[in-house]
Amino acid sequence: MRSEQHTLWLEPYLRDKEVALQKTPRLGEILSQTHGEPSLILFVGKSFKSKALRYLATPLRSKRNGRHCGEIHLRLDAGAQSIQSRRPLLFADGPIPNIENNVKDIEKCSDLEPVSQNLQWAGDDLNITLSNIYANLLSPFTDIVCLFLSDFCGLASIADFIALWLNSFRNRSLPPVCYPRLLIVVEDSNTTKSDKCWESRWKTKFTRLLRRKTTRPINEAFSYVGIHHLFTNDQIREEFCYLPLKDRLLNESDAIRFSRIEQRLHFVGKHFNAFFDYAYNHFIQNTGNHFNFIKASRLSNPVSPHFKRHLLNFMKQFQSVEEINEFAVPVVASCILLDSFPPGMHGEFK
Repeated sequence: MRSEQHTLWLEPYLRDKEVALQKTPRLGEILSQTHGEPSLILFVGKSFKSKALRYLATPLRSKRNGRHCGEIHLRLDAGAQSIQSRRPLLFADGPIPNIENNVKDIEKCSDLEPVSQNLQWAGDDLNITLSNIYANLLSPFTDIVCLFLSDFCGLASIADFIALWLNSFRNRSLPPVCYPRLLIVVEDSNTTKSDKCWESRWKTKFTRLLRRKTTRPINEAFSYVGIHHLFTNDQIREEFCYLPLKDRLLNESDAIRFSRIEQRLHFVGKHFNAFFDYAYNHFIQNTGNHFNFIKASRLSNPVSPHFKRHLLNFMKQFQSVEEINEFAVPVVASCILLDSFPPGMHGEFK
C-alpha cells in the first residue's frame, strides 16, 4: 500500500531496451482533497531546486531505493491553508534531461503500484522522452517553468535545455498567450538589488545564447521569459530568501491564469485531473496529432449521429434572417457550448 508521504507522479524508465512511462494517481489524490482551481508550477533542476522546494512545497519528497533518475514528483504548496484554498498551488519536481541509461526494470521495484506502458515511438532515449514529457504532456497544464541557474551550471546549459524543449514541442492547439511562462532563478549573494535593467541584461544574454542553439523562437512554446534574483545572505534566515520567489511565482501564475480564463482553458480540479488523464493517454499513443481540449471533452460524450438532421429541422422553423441571427444561432451556439463545457467546469479568477 502506498505511503501517505508518496510523492512520485510520472517516471520514464527502460524496460527491455525500450522506454516505458509509469503514472501514479498522485494528481487525483491531491485534487480530491481540494475544491479549488489548481495552478501547476514545474521546477526542473538538482540540489538548488530541491532546496527551494523544501521551503515551498509539502510533504518532503519521498526517498526510495532503486530507480530515481527520471522521476517527476508532485507536491502541494506548503501554505497552511493550501488544501482549503480556492487556488491550490501544485509543484511538479523533475530532473534535468541528462539521465544515464542504467536504471532497473519496473518489475524489480515491489514498493510501487505502477500503471505503465511502453512508448513504442520513443526508442531507448530517456532524455528525449523526458523532454517530450515536459514540452508536450505537462506544458498545456503548467503555469510556470522554473529553472535554477546553479543547477544548470550557467545560461548556456539552460539554453541547451530550452532548445531541446522547443525542438520537441509540437502541441500548438493552445493560443500562444496560454503557453507557460519561463522563469530563470539566478542565485547571487553579491548583488544587493536587482532592477529592470538587471533583468533585461540577463534576458538579452539568454536570448543570444538560445539563438545559437535553435532557430525556433522562444514564443513558440513560452508566453513570457523572466529572470528572478534569489538573494542569499548568511545574515538572513534561509527560508526568508525564498519568500520573494514565492511572491514572484504567484504573480506570474496570476498572469497566465488570467489569460487561460479569458480563453476558457482554466479548469476546476476534477476537470483538470480528467483532462490530464486524456492528455496522458494521448501522449502514450503519440498519434502525431495535437492534444485538443475540445476533442477530449467529447470523448465520453460523442456527437449524436442524428445531429445534422436535428439541426436542419430546428433551423427550418425560422423564416427571416432576423429570427435566425437573433434567436436560432445563439440558441444553437449556447447548446453546443453547454454540452461540451458544463457550468462550473472552468475556473474563475480570484
